[in-house]
Amino acid sequence: MSEYAQTGPEPQDLVGLRSPNHPVIDTSRPRRLFDPVKFGRRVAAKVRRERLSYREAEAQSGVDHAIIHRVASGKPPTVENYLRLVRWLGDGA
Repeated sequence: MSEYAQTGPEPQDLVGLRSPNHPVIDTSRPRRLFDPVKFGRRVAAKVRRERLSYREAEAQSGVDHAIIHRVASGKPPTVENYLRLVRWLGDGA
């Protein structure tokens, strides 16, 4: 170890410490803004409810049938495809 190397507290030792200029950061659980699995279930439910094939869903939504299948399986869509699917779902997601 170099004589110039500095060691500091480990990140877990900093949780809960207060600083006058910085708020306390809660690192216990990151906030999820988008849940691709939940969104995919909604897409799959609409396909099932309306008894659509993925190609019919493609014609209605403007999103490629393979992408609809991937999203219905829980994979996250691109922003563009997300917006198209939200419009297709019709409830403001």
